Amino acid sequence: MSKMFSTSFFKRHVAVLTSCLILLIGMGPIGMTSAATANREVLVCVNKKSGAMRQVTKAKCAKTERLLRLTSGTEATTSTTVVTGPTGAKGDTGAAGATGAKGDTGAQGPAGPKGDAGAAGPIQSLNLTQWTLAAGLIGGGSESSSFGNLVAGKKYIFTITVNGRMGIDVTTFRSSPELKCSDGSAAIIYDYSYGFEPSFDGTGEYNRMSYIIVGSVSVASNSAFSVVVKDGRGTGKTVTLNGTAIIQEVGSIN
Repeated sequence: MSKMFSTSFFKRHVAVLTSCLILLIGMGPIGMTSAATANREVLVCVNKKSGAMRQVTKAKCAKTERLLRLTSGTEATTSTTVVTGPTGAKGDTGAAGATGAKGDTGAQGPAGPKGDAGAAGPIQSLNLTQWTLAAGLIGGGSESSSFGNLVAGKKYIFTITVNGRMGIDVTTFRSSPELKCSDGSAAIIYDYSYGFEPSFDGTGEYNRMSYIIVGSVSVASNSAFSVVVKDGRGTGKTVTLNGTAIIQEVGSIN
């Protein structure tokens, strides 16, 4: 027999093989002129999975079987196709690979959100020294004393109020304020509102004029403010002036 069939194969199918050999031996001498040279063939189909065998008369087996040819010679022949065993089970997953090399540095991220506004700078709260307006010329005025402490390179916002007291015989009064800074190169922006009305202070009546001045300033050198109040008609009327100022340092002016 061919070495392609194992010992276990013969043990499992010894009965069928024995029957086939007896059949071949029995058929040998009948009608043959030379038993030594005559060959007889038995065809057997072998199941690919179970190994079960069945004898057939034609060299044709099912798709699930292999053809086995047995002859009366000293060695049986088989088809050139061998029986293929079943597919083995899937192997275990391999071990994890080594850690890869460090990647390149990523691109710069987008700019972060705008930060919170910084803390407010110091605030100056001041009372202006009283002064008097009595201008007899049209547009003539009177200037207050200097006030405020403006530091070189700083920026400020401010609110300044000026009140004027005059007799009740003055029924109209045309005037305007001018805010000045001792730093001639200061960048100063301001506006004002004006009021004139009868008033009472608990002891007597009088007429009152008032200004509210608001704005901002950026100074290049240490300096201070002053306010000039002008008489638009040059009436020469006496006006007693007082005022207050609130000045706050800021980081920037938009």
